[in-house]
Amino acid sequence: MAHNEETQMRIEALETIMHGRDVYEKGDIRTVDNVVGAYFCRCGWAKDADGKVETGKRDTTTVTIAPDNAVHATVAGEANG
Repeated sequence: MAHNEETQMRIEALETIMHGRDVYEKGDIRTVDNVVGAYFCRCGWAKDADGKVETGKRDTTTVTIAPDNAVHATVAGEANG
């Protein structure tokens, strides 16, 4: 899918945001996909540079961590060699 102005928005980071492999520093003004930008704004982490998406109130009591990839390995071995 091609990215264009209609599928992207400009945000200003209100704090440091780590998203995937990207890091947005406080004060950075970046162009992101609308879905990502709206999510950041709803969480109160960023504001929409154009003012079209409302900035939510920052909730410091809840942390959401979504691992990109998780691997769990268990190795069985002999006890007492």
